Amino acid sequence: MHGARGEAAAAVALMRRAQALAPDDLDVLTALGAALMQAGAAGEGAPLLERVVADNPRRYDAQLPLAEHAARQGRWARAAAAYQAYLASRPASLATEDPARWVDLADALLRGGDPAAALRWTGRARSARPDELRAQVAEAWALAATDCRRARPALAEVAERAPALLDVALVDGRCALAMGDAAGALAQARRVLAAVPRADAHVLAGEALAARGDLDGARAELARRRARAWAATVVLKLSRVLRRAGQAAAAVAELDALGPPATVDDDPAWWRELGWRCSPPTRRWR
Repeated sequence: MHGARGEAAAAVALMRRAQALAPDDLDVLTALGAALMQAGAAGEGAPLLERVVADNPRRYDAQLPLAEHAARQGRWARAAAAYQAYLASRPASLATEDPARWVDLADALLRGGDPAAALRWTGRARSARPDELRAQVAEAWALAATDCRRARPALAEVAERAPALLDVALVDGRCALAMGDAAGALAQARRVLAAVPRADAHVLAGEALAARGDLDGARAELARRRARAWAATVVLKLSRVLRRAGQAAAAVAELDALGPPATVDDDPAWWRELGWRCSPPTRRWR
């Protein structure tokens, strides 16, 4: 009750007293673990809940906070497993919350690298709540990771409902670029940049311009991105654009400024770009 009223500290104190009387009781451990999580002490609460689910995987009231905790940490496989365990064991009285949990599970699966499975769960959520924006966005994300031709109409519908979601424009721009629509990709990048100078929008604009053959423009966009946050992937993109523009010395300078990785396996793309430096001048730039 204390936890439900937001009095997490009082709930922790109460459940510690209960634990002193019944140190192995799963109900007590679950309540204490959940209260600790609510109080911001996940380092102590999560192990208690892991202990509970190890003893009884059907403790849905421990699985859900563990799933949410794993998702916050970016441990997507663990989050997905805990969401699935929760859905398999939650009581019928909580069934109305399932569509929200399906979206949570889909997000964990997508971020964990399984977009096909994510799409199945977003489909269930959309069937249950066809007008819910969160489920619609999740479905569009999963489609973008699996089939850009299907994703673009879905992304357009989301953009119409929620034009302030600039990530939708960037994802659609990425799909447009993948489908050979450089003009569409550039338009989406420009739309985002008109609202806020986002680094990922500069990258998209640079790649779209390069795809259209505007290597000077691409260089300018990627250089803006580099100035905002030095990143190896962007330097490599810029080096490729410079190389294609016939500016080999400038391309090499970008690689030299970034510096070599410790080993080939750490960043093989850096070494591939450097290999072009040693290629015969007659070899076709790619």
